[in-house]
Amino acid sequence: MTVRPLSRPGFILALALATAFKLWLVHGEEIVGSATQYDALWYLRSARHWYWGTPYDWLAFMRPCAYPLWIAGVHWLRLPLRLAIELLQLGGGLVLVLALRGCGISRGACLVAYLLLALHPVGFQQNDYTMSDTFYTALLWYVLGGLLLTLSQRRWWMAVATGFAIAVLWHTREEGILLVALVVLWIALLRNLRLIGTTCLTGAVLILAVYGVNDHVYRSFARSEMTAPVFDSLYHSLLRIKPAAPKPYAPITMKTLHRAFEVSPTFARLRAPLDGPLGEAWRVETRRRTGTPNEIGAGWIVWATRQAAGAEGVFASPKTARRFFSKAASEINAACDDGRLPTRFVLEGFLDPLAQNGGLARLPASTLRVAPRAFAQWSIEPLRDDSGLTNEELSVYNQMTSRRTDGVTADSGWAVFVEMLIAHYHWVVMILLHGLAAFGVVICLRGRHRLRFEALGLVMLLAGAVFLRAALLSWLDATAFDATQDRFLFPILPLWSALLVVLIALGAAAVRHPPAIEK
Repeated sequence: MTVRPLSRPGFILALALATAFKLWLVHGEEIVGSATQYDALWYLRSARHWYWGTPYDWLAFMRPCAYPLWIAGVHWLRLPLRLAIELLQLGGGLVLVLALRGCGISRGACLVAYLLLALHPVGFQQNDYTMSDTFYTALLWYVLGGLLLTLSQRRWWMAVATGFAIAVLWHTREEGILLVALVVLWIALLRNLRLIGTTCLTGAVLILAVYGVNDHVYRSFARSEMTAPVFDSLYHSLLRIKPAAPKPYAPITMKTLHRAFEVSPTFARLRAPLDGPLGEAWRVETRRRTGTPNEIGAGWIVWATRQAAGAEGVFASPKTARRFFSKAASEINAACDDGRLPTRFVLEGFLDPLAQNGGLARLPASTLRVAPRAFAQWSIEPLRDDSGLTNEELSVYNQMTSRRTDGVTADSGWAVFVEMLIAHYHWVVMILLHGLAAFGVVICLRGRHRLRFEALGLVMLLAGAVFLRAALLSWLDATAFDATQDRFLFPILPLWSALLVVLIALGAAAVRHPPAIEK
């Protein structure tokens, strides 16, 4: 019996019904207030001032601009933020599915991939928080879809749109190295100078334009002060100091900081706050999150030193902040160069791989912590605002998210029941997908079946996006903090499901061979 392929009108109707089903499923979800001053609340406060209007202090330019500006735009349009992020992600999923179809994947497989992207349980409640990871997830899907469409369609306007998406993604979070690696892989696959040039030029112009605005407002030609060379130079100089007793998860120990205080009168201004209650709060957080006592961990040292500098008036203006960090780094580097401080070789950045004590030894265990999250059994529980939120903070949430309720999600009804059902049995679906995908790979490898160029590029780009981020998370888990949190994995867990569907589709096409894949 021959199974008829899904017709184009049927495919479009099925996608529309799947989209409507997802919107019904989450209609009871709402943005909930989190008392995370440097994460969820920061984005809303920054959006309140359209990012560049934020009064300058140690936090103002700490993160990139894309997500706060998007929140501000959604608020200006008077859209509920919870609905807006859902629509943005569904749009990214549709672009990615369109790209799969352009690479020759059957309509039926594309529909299954879209369902897995849209209905992955990791997003049911992660989207209830104002974290940039939700925005990053959507933009990553747009970028991947654009890169794949340029591989299959090779049209200039797709290259321009992809360049725009790349620029927005670059200004969403700090892990730009992953995006660079993905684009390099795409360039190696495409080998079309006109499209490569159009995409890269569009992205570069927009990225540099934002850098220019940042420089005008904050006197720093960079994505944010987290990655600005002047500010990063201080952490590089501190990493050069060889610790007397290395500590896990803390490449810059308290003894290292005190050595730096002795040789740098400028940096010594931070001794009192870092030794006092301010620093103690970060040491308590480090111990709670990593188990390392009496130290400020790799994931918090940047925040701690900047807060201490803010307490000492260093961030009175961008000029004074840049002067302080540059001078402190120069004094510490001079002490390292003339032998007053013991040194070690480091590359760059506060997460330098050569400066992480025991990181390589912990990496296998961390990898085994990250990978099984694909088979997680998710739970759906009622959410509500954190009890510690002040009236002012609640006002920020109510104003900037246009939420319908005071931060309480639905706890009953058919939609919640279906969410719980999907979340509870998702691991069963993943086991089935892995088994079928493995079978598909074996068929493709054993048979004399040559994949289309677009299909090969599709597999390589999807796999690259997933494995690059998984590798980074494994390293962060081994060296800095718990990187198995749902929000960090959100961008790639649904992508992994879609990749498994692609492998199954390729295996099915090989069984039918010829043709190599349904067109």
